[in-house]
Amino acid sequence: MSINHHLCISLLRDCKTLSHLKQIHAHASKTGLDADPLIAGKLLLLAAATLADALDYSRRLFSHFPSPDPFMYNTLIRGLSESDHPHHSLLTYNQMRLDSVPPDSFSFAFVLKAAANCRSLNIGWQLHTHVIHHGFESHLFVGTTLVSMYGECGCLDSARKAFDDIPQPNVVAWNAIVAACFRVDDVKGAQRLFERMPWKNLTSWNVMLAGYTKAGELWSARSLFLAMPNKDAVSWSTMITGFASNGLFNYALSFFRELLREGCRPNEVSLTGVLSACAQAGALESGKILHACIEKAGLSSIVSVGNALLDMYARCGSILMTSRVFNWEMEKKSIVSWTSMIAALAMHGYGKEALQLFHKMQEHGTRPDGITFISVLWILIL
Repeated sequence: MSINHHLCISLLRDCKTLSHLKQIHAHASKTGLDADPLIAGKLLLLAAATLADALDYSRRLFSHFPSPDPFMYNTLIRGLSESDHPHHSLLTYNQMRLDSVPPDSFSFAFVLKAAANCRSLNIGWQLHTHVIHHGFESHLFVGTTLVSMYGECGCLDSARKAFDDIPQPNVVAWNAIVAACFRVDDVKGAQRLFERMPWKNLTSWNVMLAGYTKAGELWSARSLFLAMPNKDAVSWSTMITGFASNGLFNYALSFFRELLREGCRPNEVSLTGVLSACAQAGALESGKILHACIEKAGLSSIVSVGNALLDMYARCGSILMTSRVFNWEMEKKSIVSWTSMIAALAMHGYGKEALQLFHKMQEHGTRPDGITFISVLWILIL
């Protein structure tokens, strides 16, 4: 290998941003290294599956490869399957077939995930026939993805059939079929499968917790939670958000206090869940205590947490604190942030200030959505 080759590999290993990736790509193109399969594959992997906001660049990068191999196709299919436009993953898979590049187990696992994210049962069925044609129906990785895909599409019978086709399902496959039962509100079926599982990991317990809370089976969730051998941030967040979304705000607050007593660090989901509970219950003092904890933990910069603080203070009647959070504590603001502040001002009788903020939002380059316009119409009607 040349010095240039080693340098390029080293640079790719340390690459953290899209602009850095573009510089490396330019260097590789200039030196002819972009024709090297290893370099080309690493460039595509970073753009499609690792770096944020680089997916469009990965598609342009892919289009310059004269003869993409299965790894390159799989890398792009994977990245697109997890994007906001999973149907592009399906189109890439079709192009792979047109180019007579044989799909492997990774191809099917990634493209089935795309079908699941599109909630397209018809496409899922077609892909299943391709899986059978290529002899992967009993493959553990592919079979588990089939179970998940059918579960996401709400087809439990097909999910069970795919599960039964796996000769030796592992805990991931068992978790997938349990989740598929909950997807169609088959709580009893999920319970039976959970009891039959040869062994359970933490995800197994969390799948049951999430299923119970979404089905409104809160006391079953609580009993299971108390019986869990281990708990993580997901377990606590599920209980807090589950009880809050079902109107049992005091229980949600109680779980949050217990989380702190256990010495666990609250995450984004648990914080937004308990702030929602405070907002619904009108618990301003509890909300202020939480706000102090958030600042102390250095989590106030998270946009979703900031939005939850805005909502909590607005619903609890403290427009002063709502304005303080929006103007002084939120470094980044989403469309939800702007809309929440506009609605809060309007709700508390500050129609003129709400309209001024609406214009300021547009000046900052944030385009209003339907909910923003409803808030503005509310101001005009009042």
